[in-house]
Amino acid sequence: MFAYDGLSRFRAGCLIGGLWLLCVACGPESGQEKTTTVDSSQVGASLEPPAALAQYSPKFQQIVRTPDGMLRGISVGDKLDEVKEQERSAPSEDSTDYVMFNVELGNNEMTDVFYYYTPGNNTVRNIKLDVFLNDAQSVDSLMQEFNRYFTDKYGQPVTREPKTLAWQDGQKTRIVVKDVGIPQAPGLQVQIADAATKP
Repeated sequence: MFAYDGLSRFRAGCLIGGLWLLCVACGPESGQEKTTTVDSSQVGASLEPPAALAQYSPKFQQIVRTPDGMLRGISVGDKLDEVKEQERSAPSEDSTDYVMFNVELGNNEMTDVFYYYTPGNNTVRNIKLDVFLNDAQSVDSLMQEFNRYFTDKYGQPVTREPKTLAWQDGQKTRIVVKDVGIPQAPGLQVQIADAATKP
């Protein structure tokens, strides 16, 4: 078969020894623990929807994001700083009396989330969502989910029309969900505002 001379054995030994040294050098050092750095700003900022929203579609969960607050963790009267913290991203628009965030829903569907605020004290006075969908069936389905969600939260709607539902949170805040779509551009709008003011 093969004849091994002393030089071939020496080369083979060097190759095996070199591979062993490479493995030892690249592996974890003995006696030392491996550490992982965690970004503290992400602790507790899970992207998973809360269990309270599990009964709703993934699209609805992305839009509402959390059952806390009136919508997306924010209520009318909250400070603008809280909005920016809850949204976890930079606003797409930042004007003198509103900030707007985009929420991508996938499949060429999206939501623009507007937080209107009073410039003097940076307090949220109105929350508006423009939800852009692909078809009327998606609008109907989402309208039903918002109906169930806000009815569970605020009781029966005070307005129930074919394309509009509205709830009252005591005497203070009004929540309105409208089918604002046309055949070429199906969509919904959700508005939460002080009942005494216009958005």
